[in-house]
Amino acid sequence: MNDLENTPLSERELEILRLVAHGKSNKEIALELYISINTVKVHLAKIFQKINVSSRTEATLYAIEHEHVASPKPAYGNGVPQNQEPRVELLVPPTVTVEKTAPRLTIKQLLHRYWWALGIGLLSILFFSIAWAKGWIFPQPTPDPILAAMSQERWKELAPMSEARANMAVAVYDNKIYVIGGETEEGITGLTEVYDIATDTWSRLPDKPTPVTDAKAVVVGGKIYVAGRRKNGADVASVMEIYNPSSQNWLSFPINIEDIEDLTFFSHENLLYLGVSNTSNNQRIFSLYSSSTTEMTWKKISTLYNVSGECYAVKSGNSILLIGIKGSEMKPISMVFSPSNDNSLSIVDNLNSFQSKCVDCSYMNLADYIIGVSSSNIFMFDPLSNSISQNTWQHNMPVVFNSGSIAFQNKLYEFGGIGADNAFRSTVFTVSILYTISIPFITTGNK
Repeated sequence: MNDLENTPLSERELEILRLVAHGKSNKEIALELYISINTVKVHLAKIFQKINVSSRTEATLYAIEHEHVASPKPAYGNGVPQNQEPRVELLVPPTVTVEKTAPRLTIKQLLHRYWWALGIGLLSILFFSIAWAKGWIFPQPTPDPILAAMSQERWKELAPMSEARANMAVAVYDNKIYVIGGETEEGITGLTEVYDIATDTWSRLPDKPTPVTDAKAVVVGGKIYVAGRRKNGADVASVMEIYNPSSQNWLSFPINIEDIEDLTFFSHENLLYLGVSNTSNNQRIFSLYSSSTTEMTWKKISTLYNVSGECYAVKSGNSILLIGIKGSEMKPISMVFSPSNDNSLSIVDNLNSFQSKCVDCSYMNLADYIIGVSSSNIFMFDPLSNSISQNTWQHNMPVVFNSGSIAFQNKLYEFGGIGADNAFRSTVFTVSILYTISIPFITTGNK
């Protein structure tokens, strides 16, 4: 039974319904209303339940029938007003001028007349071929074995997951990669697996008690903390769950924060941080909360306005960079959080060019770099030199969306996701991002 059927639509839901009726996509609606795509999906799910429809077409008909949008006016055929006679244009062919062509010569006549040009041409071809083979022109560089290895197809397929899924939480602990939750063809799941890098094998672990998708996972004190974004298809999960790898059990703690629309989760120096976003008076508010792992109580420490809450947290020195979107303009924005400076939170612009180049990327740390990964490209940003590089990493890169990505030990790992055919994947790929080249010391001595 649909509990929401015949429930009146809120102002926000009416606004989204009108945009759907005008043919707007989820991304266009998110840009126009300054909200995330996932938030649009949540609203659409509730709208469909309230008006008892199952498609955007039915929702559009509902909006027209209930006069939420104006009915389209009929157009006259072929763009000609009814009271106007069709105009007929007379096409007059242009004047054709016939020119007298010159007589064509036979091959024998051409050779007899231009034998000297043919000889010069053959001698030129012979000389050029010998010079090319000898390396007199365009000398071939000596192949560099290191560069040659780096330019090869370096994506390697690993052992697949037990089930195809996307939007998982991923964390590394004790040289193993934990993949938690996500979405499958059957819906949101709490499936938890661990991948052993050394043996290229998978092991099934106890399921997460609360199935979630779009979750984030961090490791603090030998435990994996998971804060979810969505559960049961619509609501933001208001619970944090902790997995203990040594005892292989889960613990649950409520997140007592109201009006969560979007959620960002990260850790720093044994403290947990939640970035919570909501809308008040048509203004986007981003609030940052902190908690110790022992108390599990959340305290608000900073607030910014007109900023989206869907951020990626990456470390830069003693600070945390929160890479997200500016709420009023939906432009790339980055914030710097400085725990050592009274928990200050401010907007910076040194990542603007990187974010503008790396559209729809997920961001993560690797060594001293920030790695941006999209569905078909990889970018590297060096905060020290403020430079961006894009190498051959995308060569033979598997094109997937909403995969679980993590960087570890100079490599990038891609888990599952949704392929270009909209099918869930269980595949796992890895690629080397950084290379270490060792040069032995050369010592000399007197004989």
